[in-house]
Amino acid sequence: MAKILVVEDDPPTIRLLKLVLGSHELILAASFEEAMTKIDGFSVKPFDLAIIDCTLAKTDPRGVVHNVSDAGIQVAERLSSHPETAHILIIIATGLDDENTSRRIREASDAILYKPYKPKKLIETIERLLETGTKRTGGNPSQDTPQGID
Repeated sequence: MAKILVVEDDPPTIRLLKLVLGSHELILAASFEEAMTKIDGFSVKPFDLAIIDCTLAKTDPRGVVHNVSDAGIQVAERLSSHPETAHILIIIATGLDDENTSRRIREASDAILYKPYKPKKLIETIERLLETGTKRTGGNPSQDTPQGID
């Protein structure tokens, strides 16, 4: 059983992930701010893996909530850039495919799942990453093509 941080703000997707990943210990964060709090707040047992939605709700300095297309990438970059969390395997789920966002996702993740993805593909990706336990070191992450996900 792995300890998995799930950063997702879509309630139906959260319900699906809870169902599909029920054999793992899930730590849920439904916004950018909540994810950062959970990352900064863990102490004894770190996460084994993070599944991060690319587009997340983020509150601006005035307190207004916006969907920010790269907020999930910012969470992944935070995990990767700090020694205490750099070992955590990162899967980014995205429906975006513009060149700049895709480059940042590749740099920040160990695997990419393009939405909509099937639960079987998510499980296979998690199992493969946990089995190898290998962080990407600057190369291309494992990824699917945006269309025709199995």
